[in-house]
Order: sequence, then C-alpha cells, then structure tokens
Amino acid sequence: METISKDIQALGDRLEKKIDHVDKRVDNLLEATHIEFKNFRSDFDGFKTEMTWFRDKTEKSLFGLSSDMMDVKERLKNVETILDPVQGMVSSMKFTLNDHEGRITKLETIPA
Repeated sequence: METISKDIQALGDRLEKKIDHVDKRVDNLLEATHIEFKNFRSDFDGFKTEMTWFRDKTEKSLFGLSSDMMDVKERLKNVETILDPVQGMVSSMKFTLNDHEGRITKLETIPA
C-alpha cells in the first residue's frame, strides 16, 4: 500500500509540475498576445492616420482639379464665342478670294 501511495504521490508531483509548466506557458502566451495586440493597435492607428491624411489631400486635390476644369471650360466657351464670328469671316474671305482668282484667271485667258 505504501508503494502505491508513493507512486500516486510521484505521479501527482509530476502532474503538478506539468500543470505549472502549462500554466506558465499560457501566461507567457497571454502576455505576448497582449503586447502584440498593443503593437498592432498602435500600427493600425498610425495607418489610419496616414490614410485619413491621404484622403484629405486627395479630396483637396480633386476639388482643385474640378475648380480648374470649370475655369478651363469657361475660358474655352469664351474662346468659342469669339472664334465663331471670326471663322465665318474667314470662310467669307476665302469665298471672295476664290471668286477674285476665278475672275482674274478669266481675264488673263481673254485674248488681247
């Protein structure tokens, strides 16, 4: 009976050591996980800050481009307004020049 009791005691001691070892490993794992989570959170907060900055800069740039495009559109509209009559005048002058050239050609071909 004493042998069995010693065996049980030895088995209990080994089991207790194993449980203590597992307990320490779980504590270490919890601590490491907690530290890594804090690091991840810090990195994520930094990433979030950078992406917010990028979004704000992009919005400002796009707003600036939109505003510039509105200015360009307005200027082109003004140029078209000015060029339409000029283009009509150029077409009229071309027609008149062609008519004069035709008359001069006819005059030159008449025998004298």
